[in-house]
Amino acid sequence: MVLSPERSAHTLATLDAELLRGSSSPIPFRSEAALPLAKNAMADALPLFEALARETTATLALPLSPTLSLRIRLAGFA
Repeated sequence: MVLSPERSAHTLATLDAELLRGSSSPIPFRSEAALPLAKNAMADALPLFEALARETTATLALPLSPTLSLRIRLAGFA
């Protein structure tokens, strides 16, 4: 995944991110293929990749720590 401040011919979506105080609950996986990865250290990021793969406009709150979460807004799928 490449993040860039500018759109290009290869842009899949736009992404806005914001740090939030407080924790968030893990987001349930949407695909059965993700279930075996639930204990993986990167499991909390899987809903972001599922939304990208499905080209779904979404707002996700990903847990970062007991006191922080990351809100990501995906949009602009072409």
